[in-house]
Amino acid sequence: MPPSPELSKKMAEVFISLTSDLKNESDRGCVILGIAWIEDQLTELLVGYCLHPEGGKKQGDEVFGVSGAVGTFSAKIDLAYRLGLIRRQVKLSLHLCRRVRNDFAHRSSHLSFQTASVRDRVLEMFRLNEAVLGNIWILVKHNWAYQGLPIAPEDRGAIHALESTLGTRELFQWTVGLIVIGLIRAAGEVERIQPLSE
Repeated sequence: MPPSPELSKKMAEVFISLTSDLKNESDRGCVILGIAWIEDQLTELLVGYCLHPEGGKKQGDEVFGVSGAVGTFSAKIDLAYRLGLIRRQVKLSLHLCRRVRNDFAHRSSHLSFQTASVRDRVLEMFRLNEAVLGNIWILVKHNWAYQGLPIAPEDRGAIHALESTLGTRELFQWTVGLIVIGLIRAAGEVERIQPLSE
């Protein structure tokens, strides 16, 4: 079932904004900012599913904060998977995202999208989500009037074309953008769990 027009509009706006912003960053900045967007949307998905803290505080939920029980990106990925909010392939690709981000954030040596380990992880991240990204790609191509996409909408092999046409950096940017909007869609459609009756 397609998303509501409001959700579809939000997804389009975020996708365009994110991919545009990432183009202006260094490789390090592109990775750190892109993965921050993913982590933020994953947090929104979890917050949207879980009960609000006592007292109804919706923003700044300490459980998902930096020092909270589910404060790390890794914990959020695993919890989302265990709750059935993301598929196994998405979980695996998010852990690859986390590893790429950690490499760029914590290594003093020069890394780029041309570094073999980075390139391999980006390609694996892409391949793990190929079916999901393909479905989202169709939605992007047919429902959003975004110019500048590298291939024709009737191309059935759009995902394969992306992999062979774009460089590793561009593939990363598109994959991150599509993962983010997939998480936005999930967050927009998730039903909050209900508290147990007293």
